[in-house]
Amino acid sequence: MSELGSPIETARRAYEGALLQLRQAMGDELGAEARLPLPEGKLDYAAVKVDFAEASANAIKHRPDLELARLVVRAAAEDQRILAAAYYPEIHFTVSGEYIPVSGVRRTQSEGSPRRSDDIISSEIRSGGAYTWRVIDNGKVGGAVARQGAVRETNELLLRKMERDLPRDLSRIENDLESLVTKQNALAVAERLAEENATTLEQNVKAGVASQLEFRLAQKDLLDVKTGLLSVAYKQHIDLAEWDRTTGKYLRFLDETTRSVP
Repeated sequence: MSELGSPIETARRAYEGALLQLRQAMGDELGAEARLPLPEGKLDYAAVKVDFAEASANAIKHRPDLELARLVVRAAAEDQRILAAAYYPEIHFTVSGEYIPVSGVRRTQSEGSPRRSDDIISSEIRSGGAYTWRVIDNGKVGGAVARQGAVRETNELLLRKMERDLPRDLSRIENDLESLVTKQNALAVAERLAEENATTLEQNVKAGVASQLEFRLAQKDLLDVKTGLLSVAYKQHIDLAEWDRTTGKYLRFLDETTRSVP
């Protein structure tokens, strides 16, 4: 009997901790005379099969938040393109020409010839072209384009991260569900054996060949197994809810125009 002191105290602390969790969840005071709430419905384990490949492909393609992220990336790219369209370089082009007459006229008189055609007159024309161009920006357009480009790249990185994390999360949940199958099968066998052991000890207590302590310990082992079965069923429901959340089952776009007013 002296060896039971520590296990009894451990069980009492666990009971008080469970009451504290109930108080925090319900917001009510649960004193010594309070009636503990009873769970509604049954928490059962049911074998389920999930399709990782199909669920992952559909979620990446149709999950509303991913669709919204793609629209944000597309909008950022369009804004960057619009800002870049305002960039028009200013170009100056100049062409000039000159006519340069030769003022010096040489005349050579033919000896003994009075004809004017014997005079020699020469002139010269020079022409040329030149152009210059200059781009004026001062960072007004280029800086805005660079900032918008940074926004677009940030949105693209976030989108890639979301698309990369989704299959990883689904794979983790699928592995958890598969491990629960193994644990459920093992606990089902243990429950059958614990029930048989408790039944046998109860009969032995009535026959006087077993002590009441042995029977209570057998009942405790049976309760531990049943607690494990309930924990497996609870964990399965949590994993299935997490699967639905990850695949976007609970995500919807709210249309304010179609919402009815009571």
